[in-house]
Amino acid sequence: MQREESVKLIDPVIAKPRDTGLLLLGFKAWAVPALPESDLSMREQLTPATTRAVWNLRGRPDARVALTATEHASVRDALRALVRDLEANQLATVPQGPTDLGEISFVHPNGVVPAVFFVTGNLTIAVSNFGRENVEVLPFARVVDADLRARPAQARDGGLALTAERGGVRARPLFAAPDAYMRVLAPGSDLRKEDDTIFGATGDIEAFYIEPGRETYGTRIGR
Repeated sequence: MQREESVKLIDPVIAKPRDTGLLLLGFKAWAVPALPESDLSMREQLTPATTRAVWNLRGRPDARVALTATEHASVRDALRALVRDLEANQLATVPQGPTDLGEISFVHPNGVVPAVFFVTGNLTIAVSNFGRENVEVLPFARVVDADLRARPAQARDGGLALTAERGGVRARPLFAAPDAYMRVLAPGSDLRKEDDTIFGATGDIEAFYIEPGRETYGTRIGR
């Protein structure tokens, strides 16, 4: 995709993102809700910041869907990375997708492999067809986006610590869980991570330690 086209659409969002108070730390692509009637068939750590998960749809041997997620320092960094991702796309144009999906989204047009690219929090996410049978990917992308933005309905106190350090907040799990990740929420703040410290919180900040299939832990600190 031509860089000028994506920059024209993404630059206004970089200037004023919808949700700068969301960070996802240590995220794994397979930590999202699974596709209905599907089985997780692949987990890949592609780079230190990028993971990919693939689901096979039951009863449809040629139907597979992949989700690739890359973690960045902030929402704005993720949006800048989306520009680069779209520039690397072989299609001359990737149309803008639904305006209510992520900060901004782009979808492959009809006639090519179904795929959607979007930013949620500090993640760039691609959901794409991964098999010979084409599968509609937008419904799954919407479920992923909504899940990652939500405040967990239930969370047990503890499991992670938030401490004020170096003008920011350090978030640290109290136990190791290989598939768990942290969801940090500070509405109205402009969050950014540097190493293991979070900067930019201007009010209360909440952190949740989320592992698929297990109890969620949560804690809060005031600023």
